[in-house]
Amino acid sequence: MALFLSGNFILFDTIMRRILAIVSLFVLWLNLLQPTILSASPVLLTFDVEAPTDEDALKTLNPDVPATYFITGEFAEKHKELVAALSKGDNTIGSHSCSHPHFKSLDSAAVQVDLSASKKILESITGKPLAWFRAPYLEYDERTLQTLKALGFQGDSSDKEPWSDQAMICELPVSGREDGTLIASDYDMLKVYHFSMSSYEATLRKFYQEKASSGQPLVVLIHPSVSAKYPDDLRRFITSVKKKQGEFFSIDGYCAKLQQQRPHHFAVWADFSDGAGDPASIASALQKVGATDVFIKYPEMISGHSNGLHDGGEMIGKMVFVVQSKGLKVHLWLSPLTSQTALAQHPEWAMTEKNNARSALWMSPGNPEVVSRIAKSVKELIRKYHPDGICLDNLLYPSAEYDYSQQMLKAFAKHNHLNHTPTLTLLMNRYYTEWCNWRSQVISNVAGKIGKTVRREGKGAVAFSATIASNSAINYRTTETSGQNFAMFDRNFDFLVPDISVFQKDNAIDVAKLGRLLFSLRVCAGKRPMMLRVNDFPDGSLVSAELKSIVSKELSTGFDGISLFPGLPFSVQDGGVQKLNPQLLDRIHQLFIGSMPKIEPTGQGSRMPQ
Repeated sequence: MALFLSGNFILFDTIMRRILAIVSLFVLWLNLLQPTILSASPVLLTFDVEAPTDEDALKTLNPDVPATYFITGEFAEKHKELVAALSKGDNTIGSHSCSHPHFKSLDSAAVQVDLSASKKILESITGKPLAWFRAPYLEYDERTLQTLKALGFQGDSSDKEPWSDQAMICELPVSGREDGTLIASDYDMLKVYHFSMSSYEATLRKFYQEKASSGQPLVVLIHPSVSAKYPDDLRRFITSVKKKQGEFFSIDGYCAKLQQQRPHHFAVWADFSDGAGDPASIASALQKVGATDVFIKYPEMISGHSNGLHDGGEMIGKMVFVVQSKGLKVHLWLSPLTSQTALAQHPEWAMTEKNNARSALWMSPGNPEVVSRIAKSVKELIRKYHPDGICLDNLLYPSAEYDYSQQMLKAFAKHNHLNHTPTLTLLMNRYYTEWCNWRSQVISNVAGKIGKTVRREGKGAVAFSATIASNSAINYRTTETSGQNFAMFDRNFDFLVPDISVFQKDNAIDVAKLGRLLFSLRVCAGKRPMMLRVNDFPDGSLVSAELKSIVSKELSTGFDGISLFPGLPFSVQDGGVQKLNPQLLDRIHQLFIGSMPKIEPTGQGSRMPQ
């Protein structure tokens, strides 16, 4: 018996040693991996400097990292040496008003006087133009924004992240939880919710970890006299970020970093449903004008055929093979939630409007059968055509009127631990925020499930992307309507394709609005690559050289790729032969490739196909 026990003990000891060795290797792997995961998240510490005690508080905190200081004019006049010192190095100085008023309570003349005085005082002390503003109490109105714009301010940081709106000037909102319940503000955490010291630091770390997956900036609002009561918490947070190879920036430093990326992918969106012509000629022509990628539209994906694919697949297959043979990357572009054929066979799959009417085109993302069918079709596409990428177009709700199907309502109730299915009145009032977040979560879940299929079937060689309404980056109302929440949506894809319309029919362009849109897209992108999809004129007419230059300059920095969604027909008849439209080729070359220098990929882990 003793020998038996001894033998078993030796065996047990050997097994345990092996397990401990494996665990040690796993822990080592995690420690090595963690800095890589978190290194792309910049942190922007922003200080609201207003109180008489803030001078001593700042000395106590001594952050010793680049930061942004929003300072009131009255404080600056009394502490000129401190403000001048803070303006040096990599810091940014912004306005926090002159007298710290509630701007909504002021008349227009008083708003003008206060903001003008603040700008004049701070610029006279720092000797630098003042570009950024934060409203006292994070309270402002349209008059405030109009005055800021008239005075030459470029950006504002008065919004809370879930409700960011960029109607007038660029917005860099204070970070917060996706559900809007808490922002990264010491006042909210320590004064309103009475966090303990350990909870304050832990929450800052959690905010940072949540941002780390996307690489979006963590914007922290600090009141020196509040945080100075717990200076070690802020110091430990700064140390922990540095250990994870995170970087601290002022707003100016962060904006400069956003401009460093240059496009190295140039793509065209092609719909060959009306005929394609010779694939080899098309590929050669696109290559000559500088295209690196082609997005080829796949016809209705869920068509009711036994294999789930469209009958016209033979033409698509030939096109994919030939274009790839010419060295261009091919992304199959499809609309996963639209199918009249599928809904004719399965009406229960339809999205439902508020009035209970079923859509004849849009399928519900909350229906498991729909999601399963999409995943199956994507798997078959990859196996049959071997594309370089799969791009989901219109993975969204067509409007805020959709999707009120019973499956969605019941799933929402379960997710929020409700013992009843809420009425429409309750959804639009009591549960409105939760309902909007839920709609976005469902869209994100679909993207996640399809992404798993793409990665599994493509064995890591097929890039997964999706178009997204660019206005989602500047107006939270667009997110409420479409369900495309950047923070949720982004994490499922290798790169995103923001859909933008630059020109109007009269050749007019709102350059300021374009600038705000592109700035916000860069912020939302984080470390995720982005390829802009620019919608061309419906008639394909050329713009003036001046406008072309303006647009090219705006689009040539801060993104990984530029793509054109043509306004002209892709192919034309020439002597009875179908061929690529020469006007379109000229359009591609003039508007994009010809005016933007090509810079080689940086090789920094971009999942866009190289």
